[in-house]
Amino acid sequence: MEESGVPRSIWDGDAKAVQQCLTDIFTSVYTTCDIPENAIFGPCVLSHTSLYDSIAFVALKSTDKRTVPYIFRVDTSAANGSSEGLMWLRLVQSARDKEEQNLEAYIKNGQLFYRSLRRIGKDEELLVWYGKELTELLLLSPVRSQSKMKGSSPHACLECGQRFQFEFPYVAHLRFRCPKRLHGADSSPADDSSPKEHEGASKFHGKPGGGQPQIQPPAPPH
Repeated sequence: MEESGVPRSIWDGDAKAVQQCLTDIFTSVYTTCDIPENAIFGPCVLSHTSLYDSIAFVALKSTDKRTVPYIFRVDTSAANGSSEGLMWLRLVQSARDKEEQNLEAYIKNGQLFYRSLRRIGKDEELLVWYGKELTELLLLSPVRSQSKMKGSSPHACLECGQRFQFEFPYVAHLRFRCPKRLHGADSSPADDSSPKEHEGASKFHGKPGGGQPQIQPPAPPH
């Protein structure tokens, strides 16, 4: 069964927040000019009012099959001069694997930035995923493709049985979406034997009072 790309938690906000979230999910961003390798864009505007408004939003809208009826074309050569942040960065869709990823998300001075991993040609869609540091911070462990039978999906959740064709939607499901894993994490006692995980979580939260939601690691597979 195909997993919905709209997290249930986004409906808990007001109408304006829901409309903004739907715009984020159903819009693709294309560049109107060439982008050189290692070009920097940001910071990305984040409100930290919910999990979806945090750094995790890139993973939360990651799906095997994307439905993006709206296209936003941006002149990336002229859109990077604002110190207040770039609103269009939130519209960039999540890459589904390393092959289609052309932007890397990373943190600098407590803010989210994107960096081009290669030369991106004019009229090419921008697709982002996390860099190594944020992958570790968000506990989005990379996975090896499982051997698969003809016609089957290479990635399967051992908890709920859902299957995925691409790696990034799969790890996003394991971390944030699988109801069985999340329920197990919520019901299990805190483990004080993992100082590195707690340290990473505090970095993710940012400054005290910032409204950043607590994110607990999912329960390990049975």
